[in-house]
Amino acid sequence: MPLDIGVGIFLAIIGAKVFHVALTWTLVLWSIGFALLPDIDVFPELIVRRGKLGGKEIGWHRELTHFPILYIIPAILVFIFAGPLWGCLFTLGVFLHLLHDSIGMGWGIKWIWPFNKNSYKFFSNKQNGMSQKFLIHWTPEELPNAVREYGDPDWIKHYYFELHPIVVVEIVALLISLTVLYWSL
Repeated sequence: MPLDIGVGIFLAIIGAKVFHVALTWTLVLWSIGFALLPDIDVFPELIVRRGKLGGKEIGWHRELTHFPILYIIPAILVFIFAGPLWGCLFTLGVFLHLLHDSIGMGWGIKWIWPFNKNSYKFFSNKQNGMSQKFLIHWTPEELPNAVREYGDPDWIKHYYFELHPIVVVEIVALLISLTVLYWSL
């Protein structure tokens, strides 16, 4: 999530410059919202699983709002009704979030759903560890077994409170984006 917020900030800064508009807090907050939008499916999982997210079983997160095809029509509508700046912020924010969810922690996303229901991830292995292999996938039959075997029920603690290298990169990106934002306002 820190990286998604940082990406939203960077997109707002770049969008303001490219489209020659003032960089406002409204622009920044909407851009961050677009970059976080796919994670709206966290809330149903937290409710249904009583505060649990991920771990050793597959919940709703990355199963409801992490299908790229679902964003095509909304992106077109944002371009038509809100204009190119907002259309670009929406499209890039969502796309970069989905790309981010395909690298690092987690089990990837279903990039070509509904044509294929495999979950794809970059630079990973079948045990969900980092790898030099460019692309890996799990079939719908493989994924629940992999999550049960290799999932981490304490992933939030291990990533965010033990400063995992992935989260260090995310936090550094967020801090850089906040610094650039400070100097851009």
